Amino acid sequence: MNRTLKVLAVTAMLTICMAVPAFAAETKKEYRAEKSEINAQIKELTEQVSAAREANKTAAQTYRGISQTRRETGELTVDKEVWKKARELRSGINEIEKPEDAAQTVRDLRAASRAAADAGEYDEALDGLKKIAELKKAQLEAAQKTAAIWEQINALLGQ
Repeated sequence: MNRTLKVLAVTAMLTICMAVPAFAAETKKEYRAEKSEINAQIKELTEQVSAAREANKTAAQTYRGISQTRRETGELTVDKEVWKKARELRSGINEIEKPEDAAQTVRDLRAASRAAADAGEYDEALDGLKKIAELKKAQLEAAQKTAAIWEQINALLGQ
């Protein structure tokens, strides 16, 4: 009985080990199919991030206008307490926009993915593309958080 369990366990482990590589992109054709799906997702995320950043630039104009007026004339066009709260919220944007992992940029990951694909290491290339998609998702989340803060700032400033 004990020997039968050992044989059964070893057989199950070998089956599992042999099944995992079956999910890997073994051919260039499979790699290209998966790559096109991931690239479409990355493109969509990039467009959303660009749109969110443009909206944030537009939302920031009011704050920058008041700040510019303050620098030039030395007087605020809004209440000091309101300006203080707006500046505190603005400092929160700086915290959101700080890169958490500066070592991994989209450009570096894309170059590494291309190099891996050229070397025939399609799994590594796909992993790199998936990391790019994750970074883009993080950028989109950061842009959305920033937009929410700019909305709060504009509400404080009365715009």
